Amino acid sequence: MNRNFFLGVMTLALSIAFLIAAQDLPSSRLDGPVGTAGFPRLIGWTLFGASILLMAQSALSFMSRRSSPTRAIDATAQIEGEAPDIWATPGRTAARAAGFLAIAVAFLLLLPHLGYLISVFLLMTVAIRYQGMRLSGRVFLVAGLGACAFWVLFVWAMDVPLPSGLPGRIF
Repeated sequence: MNRNFFLGVMTLALSIAFLIAAQDLPSSRLDGPVGTAGFPRLIGWTLFGASILLMAQSALSFMSRRSSPTRAIDATAQIEGEAPDIWATPGRTAARAAGFLAIAVAFLLLLPHLGYLISVFLLMTVAIRYQGMRLSGRVFLVAGLGACAFWVLFVWAMDVPLPSGLPGRIF
């Protein structure tokens, strides 16, 4: 087997421990219909399902490579006509993850000052550009529609107050 299978086993054990710990959370008279343990259970079951899927995918990949070694699909193999992935090495993958972390930190730092709509618009625009897509009208349209959709979801549908930032002070 490979590292993904063993990662699946470890996250499966973590999800089971998470589900057991969620059962021990005390309930309160102020609990809503979901209860105190509702969200932790959701996370535990989601991790459980993702672990099973990862283990199954890894096992199927392992079995297909054993049965037909000449037709095995290598995750880093270059697909015909596609440019090689410059982020394929482990060190570069870690650098790429660090770049996304820096984008997320910048988002969190700008959020109270610029407000939710502008911050999410910038987050989506920068993330799309960081993925390698050139800036175009389509990128700005997707980022703008995405920011508006998330704002409607949180503010109107779920009644979650979001920071208005600079636009809230102006308007």
